[in-house]
Amino acid sequence: MRRTLVLILSLFIVQGFAKQQESAASRHAASLDDRDSGYRQSHASGGQSRHAGQWAVAIAGTPVYLALKTAVCSASLVGAAPTAAVIALADNPYAMGVDQLGDGIAANGDPPYVLSPS
Repeated sequence: MRRTLVLILSLFIVQGFAKQQESAASRHAASLDDRDSGYRQSHASGGQSRHAGQWAVAIAGTPVYLALKTAVCSASLVGAAPTAAVIALADNPYAMGVDQLGDGIAANGDPPYVLSPS
């Protein structure tokens, strides 16, 4: 009984990770498109100078951002590893979301690792 409850709870947790990763992946793709268009516009118009406050926040915030990003990526791995093992025991391992787990881990661990002034 206890093992069944733990299994069900872990599956619910991973399902939450997968749903969060899907929404994060779609937002990430949209933000990359926005960054590319913003980069092209700023370089076409000669670029805009950033004031010192933005750079100070980026410099001071990067270590905190990197630490939090590392923690989130590690938590994703810790949550996804047992779930992937349970999914692998199923009849059709790819029918239940091994690909989604991989995409979620990639979304949590992908760059950017450094804050930049916007």
